[in-house]
Amino acid sequence: MDQASTKKYQLTKGITAKLPADFYPMADQDIASKYPSTKKPLAMFTTSDRMADFGLNVTKSSWAGNDLQLLKEIYKSTLYTMYSEVEIISEDVKNINKQNFVTLEFTSKSEGTKKYTYLQYGIFNHKVYIFNFTCTEREMPKWKEVATEIMGSIKVKPGQLEDVIYNPSGEAPKKGKSPKEVLKDQKLHGKGSQKPAVK
Repeated sequence: MDQASTKKYQLTKGITAKLPADFYPMADQDIASKYPSTKKPLAMFTTSDRMADFGLNVTKSSWAGNDLQLLKEIYKSTLYTMYSEVEIISEDVKNINKQNFVTLEFTSKSEGTKKYTYLQYGIFNHKVYIFNFTCTEREMPKWKEVATEIMGSIKVKPGQLEDVIYNPSGEAPKKGKSPKEVLKDQKLHGKGSQKPAVK
């Protein structure tokens, strides 16, 4: 991406990323329509033609430990339960701007729709933060390199992240599951502990 054609956004307190100039924050109504979920993403952007989206979400449950290889395997396995077809393009654990992340790049098919997706996961303050770029498979040649550059621009300052509280009942929060416990649950129920932010 040309620096002159990018804009730096604060996705949430403590997290920034550079996006192409034709990306803009998605309206709440569009988020609810395109990505119905039990909770609103921390950030969601789309292009002017709405052909490509970039978002950030965080898991509700706590994650005990910092085993990124295991995290990658768990989230990779959930893809095969979410889509009828999955083709992995790349997968890695890498250091980006002084923080370690899992990356998963793939194409998928569900209900006749083919998509290209680039996911990037990081564990900060016992939560899994999920960065997601997606577009139609037809648009992949246009956006694949851009998606990689967006993910490479992400900067996280864990000390500045605000606590994400999902505890409307007022009860004491439960202890986070260990990676082994999450993997065990996944095998029993045939799915991971948390789906990616967007599809």
